Amino acid sequence: MSLRVRAPVPPGEVRRGPGGAPMPPMDDGYMSRLVKLVPAEAIGPFPFLLESAKNVPMPDGAARLPVYFVAWTLLVIVVVLRYAATKEPGKSPQWGGVLIAAVAFFIWAHVMGGDFGFELLLNKLSAGTGADGISRTTGAAAVGTNAVEFKNFIANVSLMAWTTLAPVVYRGEDDPG
Repeated sequence: MSLRVRAPVPPGEVRRGPGGAPMPPMDDGYMSRLVKLVPAEAIGPFPFLLESAKNVPMPDGAARLPVYFVAWTLLVIVVVLRYAATKEPGKSPQWGGVLIAAVAFFIWAHVMGGDFGFELLLNKLSAGTGADGISRTTGAAAVGTNAVEFKNFIANVSLMAWTTLAPVVYRGEDDPG
């Protein structure tokens, strides 16, 4: 099965199949594009793997390394599978579709309570500590108590907006030539 998004055929153009026979138009409508751009290969196993990662015993105060590992591994899987599923003989992969699916998974991971490790860096920077762990200020900045709720709100709105608008904007890259 191909996840390649088919662009609408320009008026008056006829696509030809094997032997030169005319083919019916096969452009993807909104729902078809939506289904093809959702990274189901990662969204399906993510909740199970995230729960398993959260149950890995880590020392107190340690980073959530198993959670980061699951998120990054599934993101790589999305990119590799989308690359392969949108490539056809004689055509390059649809990098737009690959990027849309990767961003959708990135947002989805945050909606589900996952993380890629960027929060760890942000927390260090907001506390006046650089990425290398060296303090750059004399006092630690207070981290907002509603940071988690704000992050969840932004992730939820982003997911809704991304999955609604991406299929409208991205219509495929098939060149009618």
